[in-house]
Amino acid sequence: MGLIGRPVAGDPAFDYSPALRTARDRGDLWTSDRLDLFLADPEAMYPGQWMGSPPIRSAKQRADLLCVLGGQ
Repeated sequence: MGLIGRPVAGDPAFDYSPALRTARDRGDLWTSDRLDLFLADPEAMYPGQWMGSPPIRSAKQRADLLCVLGGQ
């Protein structure tokens, strides 16, 4: 199962940052657009998140990742 349609910070077994838990609590769901924005700049989308991943600037690389993460 992919991430599309699932809640942000939705895995109960994972210790998410307060920023991602807040997103979950307000009802944010992963959509293709939201995942694309997150991959492009995680810190800008959810300031204070703990992922530590650098932004993926390449639209092609993000599209490829969306195919895998989204389960498409």
